Amino acid sequence: MIAVLDGWRSILRSHGLTRGAALVVLTVLLGWMVSSTLPGLGHAYPFWPSAGIAVALVIADGPRLLPAVAAGSLLFNLSLENSAPLLAVVLAAGSTLQTAVAASLGRRLASSRPALRESREILAFLLAIGPLSCLIGAGVSVVVAHCSGALIPAELPRAGFTWWAGDVLGVVVMTPATLMLLPEIQDLWEGRRVKVLLPSLPLVLAIQLAYAQAAVWNREAVRLGLRSLAVDAAHQITSDLDRHAEAINSIRRYVLASDAIDAKEFKVFTRDVFTRLPGLQGLSWNPVIAESQRERFERQQADDPLLGEYRIRERGPDGFLRPVSRRLRYVPVALIEPLEANRNAVGFDILSNPVRADAIRKAEASGLMRATEPISLIQEQGSQNGVLVLDPVKSASGELRGFAVGVYRLGDLLTSSFADVHAERWQGMELVLRHPGRAGPDAILARYEDSEGGEGGQGAADQAWRMDVPIDFGGQRWLVSMLPSRDALIRRQSSLPQQLLFACLILVILNQAFLLLITGRDQVERRQAMVDRHLASHDPLTNLLNRRAFLAALEFARSEAEMKLGQHALLAFDLDHFKPINDDAGHAAGDRVLSMLAHCLLTHVRQDDIVARLGGMNLPSSCATATQGSRW
Repeated sequence: MIAVLDGWRSILRSHGLTRGAALVVLTVLLGWMVSSTLPGLGHAYPFWPSAGIAVALVIADGPRLLPAVAAGSLLFNLSLENSAPLLAVVLAAGSTLQTAVAASLGRRLASSRPALRESREILAFLLAIGPLSCLIGAGVSVVVAHCSGALIPAELPRAGFTWWAGDVLGVVVMTPATLMLLPEIQDLWEGRRVKVLLPSLPLVLAIQLAYAQAAVWNREAVRLGLRSLAVDAAHQITSDLDRHAEAINSIRRYVLASDAIDAKEFKVFTRDVFTRLPGLQGLSWNPVIAESQRERFERQQADDPLLGEYRIRERGPDGFLRPVSRRLRYVPVALIEPLEANRNAVGFDILSNPVRADAIRKAEASGLMRATEPISLIQEQGSQNGVLVLDPVKSASGELRGFAVGVYRLGDLLTSSFADVHAERWQGMELVLRHPGRAGPDAILARYEDSEGGEGGQGAADQAWRMDVPIDFGGQRWLVSMLPSRDALIRRQSSLPQQLLFACLILVILNQAFLLLITGRDQVERRQAMVDRHLASHDPLTNLLNRRAFLAALEFARSEAEMKLGQHALLAFDLDHFKPINDDAGHAAGDRVLSMLAHCLLTHVRQDDIVARLGGMNLPSSCATATQGSRW
């Protein structure tokens, strides 16, 4: 502790440019230290010691140090990552204005050499330079940060409070700490430094550790809540897909139970499915047709009045549909509902597409429902990704008759899963369905973004808050990614860290006031006791030892002489013709003569010699031998 105090004194002993440069360096270094160790919100931190150091130095040295305050704040804010120059300039201006106001109030309440001993002076000083003045910096900073886009409206109350509380803690603790280390006023704080600093600094450290821990708990609670919500989102999609799988499976059972199916019957059978499952784009029956059956199959389909002209088709190199090339077998769309919305897909041979053909082979080999990789649907007019889910239909003998197929627009699937199902749960959430990349970044299949996050202008939170939950469906593995908006993230956070910080702020102010008051009174009492002891042992006119103190010193010297511990000499003299001075010139002149004589004696004796004024020359009998022949 002594080494630390000496280091502070060496820095604070200089004046002018040197002290201003020291203030700039301290502001930047302490700012880096705080920003790297304490959790903050924007530019707001729960403890800002630079604010208190700046106030103390400006109180002591005056406004000439304000440019150093501005320079230190500007350099620190510019050093932050992604810091806008204009924002840094305005934040520096707010800090400088706050320091100027706080220092002005401090000088007015306690002078430029504050001793802070009386209770009224202490409370007024701490409240004026702390809670009152720090409203300036917090107010200016959060408004400017909001206007620059660094803070959103939901963050303003917490950021503003954290900024204010951090500045108040810094000012209330560091201003007295810096003042008591200034060499020019150290005599006013003699005996108080350690008694004030020793309890205050560990208390502030404990508060910051508690705040940091509360912030960690808060963050983890939010993360657990978001994780749970992401799992619910994945479960919601999986539940919808399972219900869709039941609808696809019902097509398989319907085909197995019917000898022949026409478009009208298929329409009646599937009518209620799309009401119950709005995320389902279509349901189709795709039989397996051999090349030898192709012409007859096309004629049968063309005879259906709802289908009209029917040809098995494939997509050419130019992207347009054309008659299918000759192959051993085909898997065309024979029936599909809703028909009008999916008419472009009628007759399309899904076996002609490599992605669809791969799912066909897997479904045929396993006998289980299989989904394709993300594809572009034939009937898609927009830019949504789609998938087909194929359920193989086999006869009792095991012969593959075809596939019951579900058609999905993945964007519509996400919208149907979240837009109308407990929509308030997903406010401010961006939900993305991803396909994990085998070599590279995940492909985005579909995105659902609540209107609050998309249109409210709040933006997404940091990617560190993204929650990924895998889902498996039809042999495919997808990821459901959920990322909250900044507004949603703030709403989910507890105010516990701020409540803790407010309670600790009151504790620190009361602690500082108590320590300053107790140490101030103790200092006054000690100095008064010294004065009383001095007055009790010294003559008030000449400042020489009085009779009582002299006799005590004489007795001590005699005892040492008897024990042969030392040798002493006693000189005693009287002033002749002193009475006429009092009678002719007055007692004031006599007092002046005595004072001059006392000063002359004190300047001509050694430091260890004792000079006393006695009211009479009658010495005790025990000293008679020692004083014989010594009277002048």
